[in-house]
Parts: sequence; structure tokens; C-alpha cells
Amino acid sequence: MTHKNLIFIGLIIYISASCNLKHEGIDRPADFFLKLDYSKIDTTVTNNSDSIFVFNFDGYSLDEKVYLEKGKIKHVFGQFDDKGTFWLNEWITYTNQGRILDNESQYVVVSSKHDSTEFDLIGEEELNFKLRIYNIEDSIRGELIKEISPTYKNLTIASTELVGKSASLMYLKEFEKDSAKEVRKLEVYFNRDYKRRSLKNLGLIKDNRIITIANKPL
Repeated sequence: MTHKNLIFIGLIIYISASCNLKHEGIDRPADFFLKLDYSKIDTTVTNNSDSIFVFNFDGYSLDEKVYLEKGKIKHVFGQFDDKGTFWLNEWITYTNQGRILDNESQYVVVSSKHDSTEFDLIGEEELNFKLRIYNIEDSIRGELIKEISPTYKNLTIASTELVGKSASLMYLKEFEKDSAKEVRKLEVYFNRDYKRRSLKNLGLIKDNRIITIANKPL
């Protein structure tokens, strides 16, 4: 197949996706994501026959899917294994107007302020988190040397505590099972670069808890 034929086929796919997305009544988000450097678009159909368009973004040590459906956008961050299974780490769900839906999200915003680093949780009321610090830099293996719990979903520590260390966020969600309370755990390893890149495609969010191009320059 010639290079010109590949370009022609690509244009047909792009136009077709654009028309379908606009037909679903989500033209504003569709226009935004179609201009970004996505790898492909998938289409899924729910039980009530509504179509959901899924933009795939691939990056170094960070994979992201963006689900577009009527009135709602969901960013999912995680990674693929060798079999193509997508492991969810964090996700943010918001409306077409850029308002984050806390009860459908699980994400910690990490920001540096002078000599301190601040962690703010976005999630449902039953969700909490702990910061875990390990003694090996950029590794998911190593001795746990410190575990810090937040106050009201917010945590601030001296930035020096993270220097030369590996860190993770341990998400904790309380739920009832057989009339007893249990805590479900999900640990997400991260660094500043990972968090910075996870903000790259969040340009439609207007919530001031997350700095994006929609409210102020990154």
C-alpha cells in the first residue's frame, strides 16, 4: 500500500470519527481531543445502545484512555501488560462544562509550593489515601520507611522527604460486606514527571483544584 493511500484512509477514518462524535451530541469535547496526538479511537456500545468513543493515548510509562459519552468525559490513567490488559491506577470524570464529578473519580493532585509538596485527593466520600515512601528511588520495590495519612483528604510534607526516595499513593475505600466494614486498597507508584504528564490532556477541566489550560496556563 502506498504512502498516499495510507494518508487517504487516515483522512476517511478521521472524518468518519468526527461526524459520529458530533452526532452523539459531544462535539465540543470531540473537537478538543481530535486535535491531540491520540493513537486511535475505539467505539463501545452500552446496554442502552448508546455509543461511547474511546481515545487512546500512549506515552512513556503512562497510558491514558479518554471515554466520551453524552455529557460526560472520563480520563483513565494506568498501564498495559503483555496481554493488553489495562490496569486502572487513577481516573477523573467530569462534565462537558469542565466540572469534576468527585464521586466518579479517584485521583491525587500533586503540587509543589516553595519547599513543600502538597497532595489533594479528588474522590468520593468513602475514599481516602496514604502516602508511602520507600528507600529506593524510582522503583516499586524496596523497604517501606514511612507512611503518612492525610487530614481531610489533604496532605503537605517537606519536599526534602521525597528526595532520593520512591513514593506511592495507597487508595483506601471503605465498604460493607456481610454487615462488616472492610477497606479496599489500591497502591499507585508515581513521581513528579508521571503526575505532570497525566495533566497533559486535561485541557477541558475548569476545576481550580487542577491547573489546566482551561483555567490557567500549565
